[in-house]
Amino acid sequence: HVDACMGSGFRWFFRRSAGQPGIVAFAYGIMAAVLAELTDGFVDSSDNAWEPDRLPAKAEDFYKWYFQPAQALTPEFARWSRDCLQSIRRHRP
Repeated sequence: HVDACMGSGFRWFFRRSAGQPGIVAFAYGIMAAVLAELTDGFVDSSDNAWEPDRLPAKAEDFYKWYFQPAQALTPEFARWSRDCLQSIRRHRP
C-alpha cells in the first residue's frame, strides 16, 4: 500500500513546531489521519512527531492509538499524550 501511494507522486506535508499547545498537537494528527482516510493514503512522520514504530499507518490504525496513553508503545509517548490531554481539558471554554 505504501509503495503504491508513493508511486502516485502526490504527498501532503503538515508541519508544527515543538512546544505547541496540546490541542494543536491533537489537531495536526487528526488532520493528517483524515487526509489519509480521504485519499486512501497513510500517515507517516520524518521527525518522530508520532510513534515512529507504528508508522507508516493507515488512518483507521492511527485512530486506534493516537492520543490513547494506554496504547502507547513507550512511557514517553504515554506521558506526552496524557500531558496534551490534560492541557486541553484545562483550557477548554
